[in-house]
Amino acid sequence: MKIFKPAEIAGTREYTGVVKFIVNDSPDYTVGQFILNKGDILGPESHENDETFFVISGSITVDDTEKGIVHEVNAGEIIVLSAGEEHKVYTTSEDHEAFVLWFTGKK
Repeated sequence: MKIFKPAEIAGTREYTGVVKFIVNDSPDYTVGQFILNKGDILGPESHENDETFFVISGSITVDDTEKGIVHEVNAGEIIVLSAGEEHKVYTTSEDHEAFVLWFTGKK
């Protein structure tokens, strides 16, 4: 059993103002978190494997940049992005930040 603290993880970084950390210790998946405030944007980016976002608090907008489809994902909801789907993620929440836990499988 291991406990991971963002400040102690080598993959922790500021990404366009977004606090994001990544844990790669599992052979089966990568897990991490990010926190978005209004105006913060992740992406556009795509990944080799499926990616799952679980919104813990706040809400996020996930923009499928190739298809032009926009999804609003609220606290308690999950969105799964298929491998290769280019996307960007942002929040329009005025009252608080969005806190998101994410998982990516490893093939």
